[in-house]
Amino acid sequence: MDFRSASRQLTKDRSERKHSSRTGKGRRRRALEKPAFQAAARPYFQHLIDFLDGKLKQKPIPAKPWLRGLIEGCGLQSEDLALMMLAPLMNGLDYGWDGRDGPSASMLLKMQMGRELCHRISLEHLKRSKDKKDRDTVHKRRKRPKAFWARINSDWNPEAYVRAGNWMMTNCAMVLNCFVINEHGVPEVRTDCRIEVDALRQELMWRDQVHAPHYTKPPPWISPVTE
Repeated sequence: MDFRSASRQLTKDRSERKHSSRTGKGRRRRALEKPAFQAAARPYFQHLIDFLDGKLKQKPIPAKPWLRGLIEGCGLQSEDLALMMLAPLMNGLDYGWDGRDGPSASMLLKMQMGRELCHRISLEHLKRSKDKKDRDTVHKRRKRPKAFWARINSDWNPEAYVRAGNWMMTNCAMVLNCFVINEHGVPEVRTDCRIEVDALRQELMWRDQVHAPHYTKPPPWISPVTE
């Protein structure tokens, strides 16, 4: 195999590793850690931020007082909310809806969105805690994940998850084509939009990766082949 063919093969192998469902250590990779889903979510992400900031003609629906107080108390910005809305959606598009579709998939996604928000609020409280053990748990959450998750607790129940997720999905449905609002005014996820993401993934994985554009500045060239 000549140098050019070997270089192309190494690039394609690297691309397949980035798109694989598991990391090298066996951890399940979230959808937004994969280049295909990053590319799919990029335009949605900025559009959703502009919407939440009130820069579009359509204005977001404000959260209920109990939820708005929690969000403002933690200082969460539009970027944080947009990411918590898109991450569960992309995970569902990547790994499926546990054999569900229609209303069941929508309820599952609302639950996941609400759980993401609950965990983030709990994380911010730990960061601001006066207890040094809480703050240390946050700093060492990657080395000691069990100790971290043991301190992520709240008074939220599944109903609160769904209520928060319903608010998040309703705002998403106003600007993103992956959602619709049914005749009862309830937001639902379009399970068929997974086809669009699958097509984008195939395009990114199988086209010539050597000539694919970079979204960030590439590292300095130091040798013909680097491992």
